Amino acid sequence: MKKQYHHVSIFVLAFFIFFFDLFSCIGLAYGQQRTAFNILHIMSYHSPWKWTDDQFNGFKEALKGVDIQYKVFQMDSKRNTSETHVQEVSRQAKELIDTWKPDLVYANDDAAQAHVVTHYVNTQTPFVFSGVNANPLKYGFLGSTNVTGIMEQEHFLETVHLLKENKNAANRGRCHRPAGYFHLQRSVRPKCTLYRGASLDD
Repeated sequence: MKKQYHHVSIFVLAFFIFFFDLFSCIGLAYGQQRTAFNILHIMSYHSPWKWTDDQFNGFKEALKGVDIQYKVFQMDSKRNTSETHVQEVSRQAKELIDTWKPDLVYANDDAAQAHVVTHYVNTQTPFVFSGVNANPLKYGFLGSTNVTGIMEQEHFLETVHLLKENKNAANRGRCHRPAGYFHLQRSVRPKCTLYRGASLDD
């Protein structure tokens, strides 16, 4: 978890520096002095929850000292998975983007990408994502002009190599899969990686 927090912090800092310069240039061009930045954070899940909160804390840590006004929208799609609920909160999130017009949207985990961010690919609003399991191609992010972020990927092949160096540990190794749609995607990825890269029996 600390590693995810660290990755989000460093990535967001580099990304925001670029857009800070861009916004500043735009402001100078129009003779305006830049005030606070408006950033909307769309949570796929809910808060308080350590997974969600750690990602957002990492984001804010990277931008500490920058004048920012945050708004947070919780989709709560883990505790309420009904299609009716997801459609309604997705509509509300898009309405908030369209009316508040944030300078940047930070959306974490897959539900926010699938139901909200995909509607804004190649628009003028910058989007940053984190904790995404699915292939970015699924959401149209690859090659887009305004969306970037951090995937949630397991270092499975590296773990296999490490286990092979310690046969006792390899013999005791187990793979556990949590329940849930996005966790199911995680369970498939290690199998594909192992097939392409290595096996414990090599």
